[in-house]
Amino acid sequence: MPVSTRPVARASTASPDASGMVKGAALREFLVWYEGKYGRDHVPRVMARLDANLAARLTPERMALGMLPTGWYPSALVHALLDGLMEGKTPEEVTALLREGNQVVVKRLSRGLYHFLFRMVGSPGLYARHIQKAWRLLHTTGEREMILRGDGVADSTIRAWPGHHPILCELTTETMRTVFEAMGCKNVTAARIACVSTGAPACHTILRYDE
Repeated sequence: MPVSTRPVARASTASPDASGMVKGAALREFLVWYEGKYGRDHVPRVMARLDANLAARLTPERMALGMLPTGWYPSALVHALLDGLMEGKTPEEVTALLREGNQVVVKRLSRGLYHFLFRMVGSPGLYARHIQKAWRLLHTTGEREMILRGDGVADSTIRAWPGHHPILCELTTETMRTVFEAMGCKNVTAARIACVSTGAPACHTILRYDE
């Protein structure tokens, strides 16, 4: 059965050096979409979760907290950002929000800064072949593997990811589902069947789709 990882709002205490860095491109697009739909009430919640060093990397009065698409941000900052955005929401609400936002983010990235990436992963076979390279464009840690099992089944694993966070993991799952849809696949589903948040050694997702 799919694993449930109920998001818990908390300030991250992970060391940025130990947890790695996350590229700002997708995060900024997600924030731009979120602020356009829900406003900026999340800003005080996010900033309150950050220590002075992490807060100094953001500009709270600017759109998307001043995040730069080409900038790299400590995982601890990203964790606090996601916790602040999702504070008070049920797991179902979090999933719906991530899914809706991803539809916009993937479309914008595929037409903009990461157009070349979407050409590189334009089919399930290419996506599986290049998934580690694509992942490294956005994360400095984590080992990705995707195996196509046949009959419209893709088996995805993320391991050795010290920057893991339950909401970021779910965001990654939703991104995979949306990318498969962007490649023209139909009836795409993505179910996490294991997650390090529940004590598993790696995060494991099964995607099913029709080509």
